[in-house]
Amino acid sequence: MKTKKLITSLLLCAMILTSSLPLTVNAATLSTTKKQASVSKTSSTSVSKWIVTASSLNIRSGPGTNYQTTGSLKKYDYIETYEKSGSWYHLTSKYGSGWVHGDYLLTYGA
Repeated sequence: MKTKKLITSLLLCAMILTSSLPLTVNAATLSTTKKQASVSKTSSTSVSKWIVTASSLNIRSGPGTNYQTTGSLKKYDYIETYEKSGSWYHLTSKYGSGWVHGDYLLTYGA
């Protein structure tokens, strides 16, 4: 009984200590990383959480400035992205659906 309480206490402490770190969860492995928060939905799709750092950020219909603007984001908007192409990230949110450039995004923890 004491062993179970000790293990439970240690696991709880570990969860509290790592809860401020972004978490990456893959189908096969579980690991933490400080670079980017992502949770795998399938083997090829993951969700990443971001904060917009630009005062205004265009949402485009494709991954490049040659694509049409379909909407915009404001500084400090929180978004989730589902796909990456080069430095461009695909999002679907209340702000619209399209692509934004990663230079104007800051990752945040889960």
